[in-house]
Amino acid sequence: MRTRVALVATGAVLIAYAIGGALADDGADPIGMAVFLLAVLVAHDAVWMPVVLAIVAVAVRVRIRTKPRPGNFRKKARPGGVRKKPRPGNFRKKFARPVPPGAG
Repeated sequence: MRTRVALVATGAVLIAYAIGGALADDGADPIGMAVFLLAVLVAHDAVWMPVVLAIVAVAVRVRIRTKPRPGNFRKKARPGGVRKKPRPGNFRKKFARPVPPGAG
């Protein structure tokens, strides 16, 4: 987690430095920069993301998996909460509430 935070912080500092340097330049064209950033955004969403999503879909379909990590296994759920082995004795009779006389 610390590595991720450090990488994000470093990236944010570098982006701020680049934007500050670009806007402080004498020949800076803010409208041209905005058009370029918009083009990059459109290319990212229209080209790059579908390619990545297609690769992920194929990987899931083919079931490309890495070596499972310990503790990554789950017990198979049984339908309706059915137990593997029945409890000894009759559970309902053993713990049934007594019926008062005349309520039968």
